Amino acid sequence: MQNTSSLYKDLIKQSGRMFKSKILVTFPGDTTAQLTDDDIMQDSFILTTGTSDEGSFSIGNAIIGQLDFELDNSSGRYDNMTFEDAELDARVALIVGQSYDNTLTPEWLRKGIFTVEEVTVDENYIRITAYDNMSKLDVPFADLNVTFPISLKNLFQNICAACSLAYETPDIGGNVMVGKNHEIPEDASCRDVISYVAQLCCRFVYADVTGTIKMGWYRDTDYIIDERQKLSGSVTISGVQLTDTGDVIHRVGTTSYCLMIDDNPLATSAAALSQQVWQDDLIGMTLTPFEAEVLSDPALEAGDIVTISDLHGNTYRTPITNLTYRLDGKMTVSCDAETVKEKQRTSCSPSAKIVAQASRRMNRKISEYDVRAKQFSSLTANAMGFYQTEEQQDDGSVIVYQHDEPLLADSQVIWKKSRDSFAVSTDGGTTWRGMDKSGNAVVNILAADGIVADWIKAGTLSGVTVIATKGQIAGWEMQNGKLVSDDGTMVFDSVNNCIQINDENGEQYMRINNGGVTYYRPDDNDNMVEIGSIGVTKSATANTYGITFNLKGGDAMTWSVYNSSTGNYSNVLRYENGSFSFIGDLSVTGNVNIGGHTSISGNITNGNIVPGVTTNNRTPVTGSFWAIKSMETSSDGRITSMTTGNVIVRNGIITSW
Repeated sequence: MQNTSSLYKDLIKQSGRMFKSKILVTFPGDTTAQLTDDDIMQDSFILTTGTSDEGSFSIGNAIIGQLDFELDNSSGRYDNMTFEDAELDARVALIVGQSYDNTLTPEWLRKGIFTVEEVTVDENYIRITAYDNMSKLDVPFADLNVTFPISLKNLFQNICAACSLAYETPDIGGNVMVGKNHEIPEDASCRDVISYVAQLCCRFVYADVTGTIKMGWYRDTDYIIDERQKLSGSVTISGVQLTDTGDVIHRVGTTSYCLMIDDNPLATSAAALSQQVWQDDLIGMTLTPFEAEVLSDPALEAGDIVTISDLHGNTYRTPITNLTYRLDGKMTVSCDAETVKEKQRTSCSPSAKIVAQASRRMNRKISEYDVRAKQFSSLTANAMGFYQTEEQQDDGSVIVYQHDEPLLADSQVIWKKSRDSFAVSTDGGTTWRGMDKSGNAVVNILAADGIVADWIKAGTLSGVTVIATKGQIAGWEMQNGKLVSDDGTMVFDSVNNCIQINDENGEQYMRINNGGVTYYRPDDNDNMVEIGSIGVTKSATANTYGITFNLKGGDAMTWSVYNSSTGNYSNVLRYENGSFSFIGDLSVTGNVNIGGHTSISGNITNGNIVPGVTTNNRTPVTGSFWAIKSMETSSDGRITSMTTGNVIVRNGIITSW
């Protein structure tokens, strides 16, 4: 609900109220115009906003606000104006005073920033339909360059920035990540995805009266709707049930009145339901379904929690989920939720579907700085005035307050100027932001063409491009294009496109690049030399690839297995000096071709050593046997000499000659 003065609150409930309206128009090309009550036809100014589906209570909605009005063009004064794609700053005022000369005092309220989408020209009037900045999210999400995994908060920020929209960073969902295995549809719009994000954060998304995209939740007010309503009682949300993308069901709370979250492609696990926000903001929330036409109040907004009464005078607290404001008539307000009986009749819990309405949108890409600068320029050009209060000090000096309502006590936006600081508060003076006399500033968002600083301390630092040649980042230091850990043991080298692992003395032990992993160790002169590498190679004769182990300056390669009982690794295969050694039993299921010397110290379990030769059901011998190992013969075939000795046989195989 928008902040208003005490006088406004008193007059808005009285009969004989008077309203004024005006619309500040910025045409493409930045020419401007102002439309007033003399231009806007009576009863035509209608503003529609919402936070939930019609007919049921839902979460995660990103509903577009809509402004409709008609212009009297009977004189043809708008014939040369092109309203398509014009930006509208709509405002409504309650008359809170009238002087002796009939001069009226209005209290103006901003109602939003809208872009014209539809223009209907008739003989005597022009009908205009415009949508708020939520409509600018209706562009394909597939066109965005988003890197996954990403947090829900950063996904929200990236979408708004990519759509050239000013946004307020939500203070939720920071620990919930969206992984690479998300299932976002190819035809999803940015508004679809931002709705998925809001749903998992138990929020709705809306454009505020300045055009800033925000995540919000229902807010308590002291507003009372005096007209009594025919009500069927209240319901209390008891739980929420999420079905993730793997069709696994997760639930928080009970099922008596449980909201269902289905078909959310970001819900890859129950991570979102672990957030405290579900317990704090949703479970236990009371809804009183109703729809009514009531005395209009432009300060009331969709998302406000108000008090209503039934025909017997019983009061209920309930949120406003949909609101249609008419300048010169009654406004329609509703809390869209199913009663318990309606829920039982439909055999399901209230839906939490996401509404996405397609609309035509120019796909203009501008920087986030330009977005902030444009918003600031618009606020400045179309600024509303302040009231001023001076607080006299005992030394004759004054502290000056400039505020948005006639009385300082009624104000929410307060600028305070003193000799020590210049500050602003948007919550009636509870918290302040600004700059002190020493040049220290406290701000929410700082938008600048450039920032020159000796040091910057940040919780999260993100950007399209980060260029640095030196500096420190949380235990890391930039050194000539290399990111080096404080102890020097790890280096991310953008110059040579590799990752380098060093020993405690800074000597290179391992390097990872697109060629594989290379290992280094000191030689006899303590110079670090390459001992081997592991990489991927392509066959020279076929389009095939394989993993290769390369021994260069090293002495041996070993393959080891961890022994959990001893806590050590044991060698099972070793290559050294041109030979392989097997430690333990060797089981061979195929053919073995041996071209060199083989030394076996374990058992051999074998079927067919040579194809076609079998044991014929005989048991192969094992033992030491005398044998003729070699002999020499003369030209006529006579034996001239021989060499004899023992040979070792294991399972019929000679293992030592």
